[in-house]
Amino acid sequence: MNSLSLNLTLHCGRDLPKADLLSSIDAYAVVIVPIIGGQTKTFKTKCVQDDPNPDWEFDLFCTDVDGTRDCLVEIWDEDTLRNEKVCTAILSLVELKSSGTWLGKHIVLKCLSGFKPFKGAKECCIIVSASAHISFADLTRKITSPNNWKEIQDFGFGHFRI
Repeated sequence: MNSLSLNLTLHCGRDLPKADLLSSIDAYAVVIVPIIGGQTKTFKTKCVQDDPNPDWEFDLFCTDVDGTRDCLVEIWDEDTLRNEKVCTAILSLVELKSSGTWLGKHIVLKCLSGFKPFKGAKECCIIVSASAHISFADLTRKITSPNNWKEIQDFGFGHFRI
């Protein structure tokens, strides 16, 4: 199994597209985390009104994360009649697992049709910090099997002794 525990902080967005006629963007983010068994868990930040550079400082912790699939981040514009998705980004859990930790990582957003980064910026992005660790359930399963000791050490748990 490839079950992880995920700690993620979505710090902010930068140069998000203008999505409203009379103002900037009323931005919030949705983070979709893949869970073992083909399910997902969805997390939503607060909405920051009229700001292309929202500071969310949104923390999430999730267990039983499927480390073979990617997380999806969607940036939305909140409106009275209908909210509109303006950008997306993929967070590779395989990349996170191999690097161990992201600290203030800039992830470029893909603007959806009709949207472009704020006031001529080359790109818009989110800034995240994250770490992924073997889940407790997988760790206990692996500890009971000596053949898996190398994999446990690769996750940074090499200082444990059985």
